[in-house]
Amino acid sequence: MHKNWGIYVPKNLSAMKKELIYLFVFSILFSMCTPPMEPRVISATMDYGVVHYAEESEALLVLFPGFGGNDKSIEHEFAVIEAANQRGIDVVLMNFNQHLTLSSAELNSLATQISTEYTLIGKELPIYIGGYSSGGNVSFLLADHLLADTALVQPAGVFCVDSPLDLHALYNAALRTIDRDFSEPAIQEARMLVNLFETNFGTPQENIFQYEAASVYTDTTQNMRNVEHLNRIKVRLYTEPDTAWWRENRGATYADMNASTLHALAEQLSAIEGANIELIQTTNSGFRADGRRHPHSWSIVEQSALFDWILSNSTP
Repeated sequence: MHKNWGIYVPKNLSAMKKELIYLFVFSILFSMCTPPMEPRVISATMDYGVVHYAEESEALLVLFPGFGGNDKSIEHEFAVIEAANQRGIDVVLMNFNQHLTLSSAELNSLATQISTEYTLIGKELPIYIGGYSSGGNVSFLLADHLLADTALVQPAGVFCVDSPLDLHALYNAALRTIDRDFSEPAIQEARMLVNLFETNFGTPQENIFQYEAASVYTDTTQNMRNVEHLNRIKVRLYTEPDTAWWRENRGATYADMNASTLHALAEQLSAIEGANIELIQTTNSGFRADGRRHPHSWSIVEQSALFDWILSNSTP
């Protein structure tokens, strides 16, 4: 045996084999001296929710839960993260909930949170905001707020999933639910809503302007002040108007359903010059994650088509 550079190599090896051994050892020593690459950030938990990053980001999708939901409930009911990331879409699952309307302070706070995330990404991306049920109310109010001030980050699109955007209509539907006395869960929710509205706004007969100010849209007065900037972006309204299901399980009519409000809003928005509105009415697509049939569900959103919508003409 002989020693060379501290590496023992048998004498009977050919010169080429010896050279290969030296190259292999030096490559190991060199790699040990090279600092490791920073691992790619896959997800991060923020004060406002959880962010899941795509490897090559092409768009940012911000999702709001329903009234009693959070980031976990979105992930459970709308398993969108992996598929969205594979399509190059970063996903923010927001924890902001229990809101049918937003104060100025809340709008400013949410705008700051969206701006913070946008800055952290460090790349110009089209922003899409969407929410399920009351989360759709939040999404539409926030989108219009951002668009009203061009100094803020500007969304490229907004969507809602069977959301009660008209609070006056929701109040009246709650009164009818109580009068019907058909479904105990529905009655309990209706009583909660009536108490919430009357405590904060009074009755519509006394203070309709309070309902107009708080709502995304008020059909009875054709008030559209809180959506007046949405003709500048893409808008989608998802609903599943299964009248048979609502009649059988809640004793409700079409007028009691969010679908009726969304249909009315789609007609009003479509009449505005430059509007890009889609009312997407599904059939037999509404199911909860546990398999229960329910037309008021995240599942009415077909994910692949949503991603296509987000990525088409995706330059901000």
